[in-house]
Amino acid sequence: LTPWNDPVAVAAGLLGAALVTGNTVVHKPSERCPRTGRRFAELLAEHLPGGVLEIVDGDGTVGARLAGDEHIDVVAHVGSSVTGRAIAEACAQRGAKALLENGGNDALIVDAGTDPVWAAQQAALGAFA
Repeated sequence: LTPWNDPVAVAAGLLGAALVTGNTVVHKPSERCPRTGRRFAELLAEHLPGGVLEIVDGDGTVGARLAGDEHIDVVAHVGSSVTGRAIAEACAQRGAKALLENGGNDALIVDAGTDPVWAAQQAALGAFA
């Protein structure tokens, strides 16, 4: 379940991680920019065996149905904290895993030995790219 404000990069990360670890995926792009998210997933699906990456469209009710579906083992969501809490609850009720990035502000941990000026520049670039 991917957000409207970064429909390609977030989807690339979530879909890529799921696919390279051997999973099949159902992708629901945000209803606020469904064509961008859908088109990205369609381009990716063209290079995969049939049925490995499915795409569904719709609003939050579709996402809620996915989060509550007993056939889905992991729900990954980037978006609002309110929606994330609902997904976490739906997953907890049936023992599924929820991977949530909700309402974040691009937290950054700078390891010892890393140039803090460089890290700040990278954080600024990432926040506005």
